[in-house]
Amino acid sequence: MPMLYCVLGIKTRLQDFYIIYTLQNSTIRVNRLSKKQLLIFVAGKTTHCIYRFLIPSLFMPWTSLLLCNLIGEIVGSYWLALIFQTSHVISEVEWPKPDPKDNMVHQDWAEMQVGTTQDYATDNWFWNVFTGALNHQTTHHLFPGVIQAHYPLITPIVRQTCKEFGVTYHYVDTIWEALSCHVNHLRTLGQTKESKDD
Repeated sequence: MPMLYCVLGIKTRLQDFYIIYTLQNSTIRVNRLSKKQLLIFVAGKTTHCIYRFLIPSLFMPWTSLLLCNLIGEIVGSYWLALIFQTSHVISEVEWPKPDPKDNMVHQDWAEMQVGTTQDYATDNWFWNVFTGALNHQTTHHLFPGVIQAHYPLITPIVRQTCKEFGVTYHYVDTIWEALSCHVNHLRTLGQTKESKDD
């Protein structure tokens, strides 16, 4: 697994400040926060520092505290990265490219959401709970405003609708198959053109 996955949590928390300062998230322009939103942001970051560092520092030495936080960051970051990567960064899903004439992707929005995601282990209680039902990534993309507890009820409807309309629904039975898809995709990306042709 890529070593950079272990810093995803730290990167995300620091990136928040950069986004607010530059009003850019990669190539996407971000609106300036209102005073209320900025207050919520600062209160959230402050609360995070208090419960992750200040309170524990009253009960343990700083070296232990930093080590515990580092381990927690690595585990949490890998967990989060692998939940998302196994649903998106795989060869089995579509990677739509814009039409060079108008720089637009000419595909129905819902069809693109289904085509660019993969679900796994959607009937498995453990993975439904411990991924926050994000193993139902297709349903998550189609219905982002729906609470995740409903995903196991919606996914069979999505699957059936895809079948009725001839839309490919990407699914594997286990997390291990999903991880294998991701690792194989990374392996493919790491090959030179010559080794792919062999």
